[in-house]
Amino acid sequence: AEDTAERRGLRLRQMFVALAAERECSQALMQKLATAVQERQDALAEKERLTEETARLEKAVQEVLRASPSEQLQKALEDRDRASQEVEGLQAQLQAARQE
Repeated sequence: AEDTAERRGLRLRQMFVALAAERECSQALMQKLATAVQERQDALAEKERLTEETARLEKAVQEVLRASPSEQLQKALEDRDRASQEVEGLQAQLQAARQE
C-alpha cells in the first residue's frame, strides 16, 4: 500500500511538472501571437501611410504636368524649399534627441 501511495505521488508530481511545462509553452505561444498581431497591425498602418503618400505624390505629379514650364519651375522651387525646411526640422529633432 505504501509503495502504491509513493507511485501515485510520483505520478502526481510528474503530471504537475508536465502541466507546468505545458502552461509555460502556452504562455510563450500567446506572447508570440500577440507580437505577430502587433507587427501585422504596424505593417498595415505603414501600408496605409504609404498608400496615402503615393496618392499625394501622384496628385502632385499630375499638377506639375498640367502646369506651364514657368509654373513647373516655381512649383519645384517651392517644393524644394518646403523639403529643405522639413529636413532642417528633422535634423533639429535628431540633434535634440541625441542631446537627451
